[in-house]
This record gives sequence, C-alpha cells and structure tokens, in this order.
Amino acid sequence: MTDRDDDVPSKVLGSEPGLGPVAVVLKVFVAVVLFLLMVLTCVDVVGRYVFTAPVPGASELTQFGMGLLIFGTLPLVTVRREHVSIELLSLIVGDRSGSVQAVVMEATSLIALVLMAWQLWMRGLGLMRYSDSSIYLGIPLAPMAFFMSVMSGLAVVALLISLFGRRR
Repeated sequence: MTDRDDDVPSKVLGSEPGLGPVAVVLKVFVAVVLFLLMVLTCVDVVGRYVFTAPVPGASELTQFGMGLLIFGTLPLVTVRREHVSIELLSLIVGDRSGSVQAVVMEATSLIALVLMAWQLWMRGLGLMRYSDSSIYLGIPLAPMAFFMSVMSGLAVVALLISLFGRRR
C-alpha cells in the first residue's frame, strides 16, 4: 500500500494519463449531470405519486441527461481501458493470446470510436440543417449530437495517446 492509496479525492478527481486536466473537468461535469438526474427523478416521482403533478418533460430531460452522462464518461472509460470486454480468445487458445487479443481489441475500439465520432458529427449537421428538436420541450437535438461526436473524438485522442505512450 502506497502513500497515495489513502488520498481518495485525488484519485477520483485527479487527471488521467492521456487526458490530463480535461479528465478533471469531465469528472466534475459527469458528477453534476448525475446529481441533476437524481434530483429530477426524485422530484418527478414525488410529484407524480404524492401531488399527482409530474415534472413536465421529465422523460426528455432524462434522455438528454443519459446522453450527457454516457458520452461524457466515454473518454474516461477509454483512457482507463475499462470497457466491457469478453475474453473469448483466451478461453480457446489460453493465456498465449493476451497480446494478440489486446491488439485486436484496441484496433477495434479505435475504428469504432472514429466511426462513431464521424457519424455523430454528420448526424449533428443534418439535425442542425433541419432544426430538429425534442417533441415536448423543443430542445434542439444538434448540440447533443455534436457533444456526442466531440466526446467520441476525445476518446479517440485518449486511446491514441495511451497506445503510443504504452508502446514507448
């Protein structure tokens, strides 16, 4: 156990190799979004069942919040290599496949993230061109698509930095 093991706040809010201080901003942003989703859900449930007055548009706000939460954490999950993965190859071949599986998984992740960033950006342009918005609250959809695209792109950058940093 090192001296830094006791310093939980710096681990939770500290920067990540590959993302630097951007990680701190993302962690705070995601924490705020999660807190707001929690408050929204509590207020909506109490309003719905106690006062028979749910929060108008709570479903849409939750959907937007989930998009912010999922894509806001994508670069953090990527840089920490905490994606869900199934080690099927190691079941068949054994432990010898570790490095091959790591290369295949990293290449697949990189390709998928690049395609996601590109397609989300293109989708954002289409949404912006037609001024698409949510049905009930009328929130514009293009900024969300652009946010998702930028976060996917940041995940690509984080993956590349961690890959090249590890290869040295």
